[in-house]
Amino acid sequence: SAFGSGATASGDNTSAFGQSTLASHQYSTAIGYAATTDKTNQIVLGTSSDEVTIKGMGVVDQDLSVGADFNVTSGTSTLSTVDINAGAIDGTAIGATSASTGAFTTLSASGNTTVGGTLGVTGTTTLADLTATGTSTLSTVDINAGAIDGTAIGSNSASTGAFTPLSA
Repeated sequence: SAFGSGATASGDNTSAFGQSTLASHQYSTAIGYAATTDKTNQIVLGTSSDEVTIKGMGVVDQDLSVGADFNVTSGTSTLSTVDINAGAIDGTAIGATSASTGAFTTLSASGNTTVGGTLGVTGTTTLADLTATGTSTLSTVDINAGAIDGTAIGSNSASTGAFTPLSA
């Protein structure tokens, strides 16, 4: 069926609605000025320069292919390579290809973590089983469990010492 000046519905079971529309592939429908189908089982709304507006909710029961930018202004979207919902990004590497900065309220890592620059910490820090390689300078040290093992005391800057029994 063809409706409109210059509308053509030439394929089997096709429909063309609007001026200069063309539905030439089986089971296809072209709607709007100059809309043209280019494959079977297709519905075309307008041309590539037109804007299609859906007033109300749109439902897609199969995959949705977007050929340009996809802007979501509200709601939740789940894409095949990223899952963003309710403010959470799940199962997605961030900065894996092109690293950038990040600002977080809480940072949690369950595996090994590498810092390639200076790690600055403000506030109380709790570290379990701390291992440091190279030279470490600590402005204040509180060593618990009562033992300092394998450490020369006073080798760079001699001072006094008070000990209980001393053995060599």
